[in-house]
Amino acid sequence: MSSDPYVWAWLYIDGNIMYDDVIESTYDRDVIGFVKLHFNLRYEGILNILYRKLSIDPELFKLRVSRRFKNPTTNKYGVVLIADDDDVEYMLESLDDSESKVRVELYIEKVQIGMGQSSIDLVQCSKVGEGT
Repeated sequence: MSSDPYVWAWLYIDGNIMYDDVIESTYDRDVIGFVKLHFNLRYEGILNILYRKLSIDPELFKLRVSRRFKNPTTNKYGVVLIADDDDVEYMLESLDDSESKVRVELYIEKVQIGMGQSSIDLVQCSKVGEGT
């Protein structure tokens, strides 16, 4: 068992982010799995974990990942794209100051790589959400 700080990520995929005035943002599918995210992870590391856990071929699909988070100013939940190391670092560091360090919710979208389109040509994005 590792002593490195980590958080469990709840994974959601193949659904839609829904918004309303009562519950703010949520996902229209059930959680499909869990992964442990160590606080020293970088963006590529999270993508590698997701490809492996979800059995997705990175030659066929790129992943867009978003995070659900609670806005400290409005006290409402929103969704933000995770697209690089800075986004990952902020996501993990912000958990230290929050009452919801229990889990992070990641909303994952698969984007098929088109014929003749290199995986390098696609912008990789991420959606992650924090649970309550």
